[in-house]
Amino acid sequence: MTAKTLEVMQAIHGTDVFANYGSFLPLDLQGWNSGHEAFRDIITRNRPSVVIDVGVWKGGSTPFLAGILRESGTNGTVIAIDTFLGSPEHWEGGEGWKPHAMQKRSTSAL
Repeated sequence: MTAKTLEVMQAIHGTDVFANYGSFLPLDLQGWNSGHEAFRDIITRNRPSVVIDVGVWKGGSTPFLAGILRESGTNGTVIAIDTFLGSPEHWEGGEGWKPHAMQKRSTSAL
């Protein structure tokens, strides 16, 4: 974890959100054009200290972006932003992706 990552995490959360973090699901990195070479070109040319990855779905692009920062020697961090709920087609009809979203259902009456 870079100094920039710790600085941004402290500013946003006030703590290390990964302390004592354990995974309860198998790693399943997916994404659309997650490893596109345009990312490498943009990051190595501009050397940003913060990259904001919006709409990460299952996070395929986030480690790729972080790897480019690391390879270029940039003290940077990637902030991944997503609801992780997919899009409407994942929720309409059948079970689709519902089990993967691990939604918590309310048992109270509306």
